[in-house]
Amino acid sequence: MPESLVSIIIPHFDRSELLGETLHSLQSQTHSKWEAIIVDDGSSVEHRLGIRKYTEHDTRIKIVDRHTQPRGPSACRNIGVKTAVGEYLLFLDSDDLLAPWCLEERLRLTVDHPDFDLWVGQVLLFENAPGDSDRLWNSLTASPVGALDRFLTAPPPWCVTSPLWRTAALENLGGFNPHVVYGDDSDLHLRALASNLRVFIDPDQLPDAFIRRGPSERITNTLSPQLLRSRLTRLTEGSQAVSRLVPEKNHLWEGQYFVEAEFLLFNVPDAADGIAEVLRKWELHHTPAPIRRMTVRTYFGLSGWCHKRAYLLLRIARRIVKYLLPRHYFGRANEFQSAALQPQAMTRLRARLAQKRD
Repeated sequence: MPESLVSIIIPHFDRSELLGETLHSLQSQTHSKWEAIIVDDGSSVEHRLGIRKYTEHDTRIKIVDRHTQPRGPSACRNIGVKTAVGEYLLFLDSDDLLAPWCLEERLRLTVDHPDFDLWVGQVLLFENAPGDSDRLWNSLTASPVGALDRFLTAPPPWCVTSPLWRTAALENLGGFNPHVVYGDDSDLHLRALASNLRVFIDPDQLPDAFIRRGPSERITNTLSPQLLRSRLTRLTEGSQAVSRLVPEKNHLWEGQYFVEAEFLLFNVPDAADGIAEVLRKWELHHTPAPIRRMTVRTYFGLSGWCHKRAYLLLRIARRIVKYLLPRHYFGRANEFQSAALQPQAMTRLRARLAQKRD
């Protein structure tokens, strides 16, 4: 096995207790040559003291404070990249966990498949402990062909924890877009694929990273004006990136504006102003044909009235408009986090996790 240093970058804001579990999963790695860079995003004094204690007994754990603007996970991750000295990078959220074999087996991929810039593996969701759910982040296919289209039409096939990055490749890409807070990892991966970075995907390897998802975690519980603005920023920044890197794919990204407008319609009270702003940005960045613009604006004009007064009419209107607009305008949100690890693989994973605990 290579003795390469892996830099693990973790943005943190007021979650010192959960962060302790994340760091413990790092300290349990069979590959011990790593550094953890915690980038604090302005936590309270209590939580800052809480994370300081982790550095007292393990010099591999470092804390860096964000002193610049903007704030948010993407800015913190960029700070972490500038601080990192490892040949490879892995990004975690402050409540993610790794299987003990994660770093060792991901580094083995870099030896077995050396001509790549990032190596993508399966990620599993959990509620209380890894292995208590068979839900994958999303389904992966071995070929990167088609992955770009999946990022353009949503939902994303992999998340921020999925890839091990070659540090130089990420630096050449320019890192995370600090203006994108919601979906910053999807924005990064979209740009990586559009820039023809070499991606190795291993859907057959057992999941080795675990993302916490409580039963009550729904985006509609955490909507805020700031988040809604960030969602719109993701769209406009994405339009600019797609136009610059893969202009022939503009038509696919265009559909995301319709998806966002429907998200507002069904999830945000009094969403008329927000929908109007999304459609204005859509027309500004993509100049749709007059007939398509009329179809979309008529649909949302009627939907705003029907949603509160005649929901059946809204369903009928949506069925009609699905015949008039391209398929990618309607996304595949129902597929997101619905993929399950195969039962045989789930049994092997649980057995392996139990063996490591023993």
